[in-house]
Amino acid sequence: MKTRIAMILMVTLLAAGLSGCRNQYKEITSQELTTLADSLPPMAQRELAENEKRRQEIIKKVKEIFALAQAGQAAGVDKTEKFKQQIAIQADQLLAETEARKSSEGESKKPSEVTDAEITTYGTAHAAEFDALIKVMTEGQKEPPTKEQMDGMKKSWAEIKIRADRARKAGLDKEPGIQLQLKMQLAESLATAYQISLDEKFKPTPEELKEHYKTNPEADPETVKKKAEEVLQRVKAGEKFEELAKQYSADGSAANGGLMSWFGKGRMVPEFEAAAYSLPKGQPSDLVKTKFGYHIIRVEDKVTRKPEKGKDDVADDKEQELVLARHILISTNAVDEAENKIKQKKMTRAVEDATLKYPVAAPNDFLVNVKGLRSTETPSLKLPEPGASAPPAEKK
Repeated sequence: MKTRIAMILMVTLLAAGLSGCRNQYKEITSQELTTLADSLPPMAQRELAENEKRRQEIIKKVKEIFALAQAGQAAGVDKTEKFKQQIAIQADQLLAETEARKSSEGESKKPSEVTDAEITTYGTAHAAEFDALIKVMTEGQKEPPTKEQMDGMKKSWAEIKIRADRARKAGLDKEPGIQLQLKMQLAESLATAYQISLDEKFKPTPEELKEHYKTNPEADPETVKKKAEEVLQRVKAGEKFEELAKQYSADGSAANGGLMSWFGKGRMVPEFEAAAYSLPKGQPSDLVKTKFGYHIIRVEDKVTRKPEKGKDDVADDKEQELVLARHILISTNAVDEAENKIKQKKMTRAVEDATLKYPVAAPNDFLVNVKGLRSTETPSLKLPEPGASAPPAEKK
């Protein structure tokens, strides 16, 4: 439940303000970079102040994110209802966190309280707003949230909205540090949404896959299947199973001749389990396809007993039928990764194209303040990691 809430109730700028932010990613100033650095702990500030290469990496990464943000705006990724909802709740999340932190700086040293009565009243008065948010944010999911999950999300959402309202009344949303946080987070959201929008566009063509297979035969599904069939024929011809497992199996059991631990039902992927439980002892299976690849399975023994704790691979300690088996795994990992590798090459080119098409003005360097303690006037601002793009597109 916490994971789902975190996905829905995370970080950026009010949707109503997006139209006025179309040009804010053409430049990053030295003062903005300094403000970002000021939010770091003293040790990290000192390291950054002494490492010019690291500062250059940060400037380069911010420019890349800003270029992709502009590309995302040009592509209209910020026009979808889902993006607008995400942006609105992200801003509220940031303001709520700021309000809680600011209120804890008083004599009580504790965040201001939001009572259950306030949460219930707000949730009831704004039920339609919450329902609209959930409808958009869960669109396309296979399973809707349970009632328990919905209740938890609504409670978290109401508290965030209440704290965000308090923050706006206190003028916290006007603070320069908050404005910069909003700017950076919106840029990352735009860049991510833009990359997601390219996912289907960059799907490899049959010709591209064929060309990839020429230099990466291990990624060709036909080649991998043929290899698995050849190993199976050698098993059926009487070659020693253990030696073939050591030579060809792609998992950790290879060193032991493919021998696995005793296992019970519910511990293997369904296709493997079904084959293992149906095989008689000593008879090798035909090829069994799972998400890991092609398996050749041979059952060594079957018993019905209570599992040995810490030794057998079981779901519980009740008496049950256990299987001891060997297998040879011909992995299809390279096959599964081929499409993503081709997409990544295209994505790299797209990022390069965006940085050329949407240039970002930036200083050659920036000041890092290393004196004093960490500032409590701004929230913790996240510097992008060098060499890391905006978060990768998730395949829908």
